[in-house]
Amino acid sequence: MDNKILYGIAALVILGVILFYVVPSLSSPVGEAIGPLKCSASQNGQCLATKPYYCQGGFTVQNCLKCGCPTGYSCGDALTCVKKANSTATPWATVSLTPTPTIIPTVNATSPTPTINASSPTPTVNATTPSPSVYPTVNATSPTPTVNASSPTPTVNASTPTPSPSVPPANGTLMAGTTPSGANVYVGISGSSYPYPFRGVSPLTLSLYPNSYVLEFRKTGYNPDFQMFSITSGQTTYISSNLTTNSTNTTIE
Repeated sequence: MDNKILYGIAALVILGVILFYVVPSLSSPVGEAIGPLKCSASQNGQCLATKPYYCQGGFTVQNCLKCGCPTGYSCGDALTCVKKANSTATPWATVSLTPTPTIIPTVNATSPTPTINASSPTPTVNATTPSPSVYPTVNATSPTPTVNASSPTPTVNASTPTPSPSVPPANGTLMAGTTPSGANVYVGISGSSYPYPFRGVSPLTLSLYPNSYVLEFRKTGYNPDFQMFSITSGQTTYISSNLTTNSTNTTIE
């Protein structure tokens, strides 16, 4: 009876270790190793059930470009899935609409039009007194209407140069080679859909627009090889690969 109890306790301990360590590692979705695990010949060159794992040369590797990522993750630079960061929308900039000042001359409203008093009798002519003028007089304190000097006429800044059209940057050069040579070369912009466009056979020289790219070497009898690179304007980027033979006699352990 004592031996049976000990055997039962030992079995429970082993089962707990398997559930705690082994099972979570097999279901790890992103960025965690689940191997190296072997995969069967029938799975070679195919995506496994757990993203982003891919069967290459009889072993599981991460390749989010081919197999994609789980929900909430995006494909990173090392072909592994990276958790997406929360994004905050940038509000639109507000434009203050200030009307152009209108220049209107202002007249002193306190200076009414002079009127002639009709009740004043006709002036008499005095030999010693000059005849009064019957013409109305204008108040000399009423200045000539002036323009508000604080609202100057808008001027064009002569120091602002006329914008010139932008010139696109020059292309860069890619030189790709493999050992052995004769591999098909596929090149696509990073983040674009797979498969990528066929560009030629190694060794190969391409002129590419400055950007981030993904390259795939593919040759019959060899495992495909993926590499990421960037093209800089006016510079040459070198990519090389030692292709490994495709083994078909491995199985999952």
